[in-house]
Amino acid sequence: MGCSALMVSDAGVYPEGMVDNVSVVTYEDAVSAQQKIVKLLREPERLRTLAKEGTRTVRTAHSKHVQWLNFQRLAGSA
Repeated sequence: MGCSALMVSDAGVYPEGMVDNVSVVTYEDAVSAQQKIVKLLREPERLRTLAKEGTRTVRTAHSKHVQWLNFQRLAGSA
């Protein structure tokens, strides 16, 4: 059985697949970060769901294999 982790980070532009409230949770400032983290800790099933989706996204869309393919495409176009 694998381990899942949830990314909580400041609002911004993230790579493909990293979507707020789907695979990552973003906050605007310290107060909203605290509020969102406390809320997630009170909703363990939602926390698990978000963490699993974030982990799935990283393992598929951002795997080492995908990174290598992207590098090869980039190097080939130079």
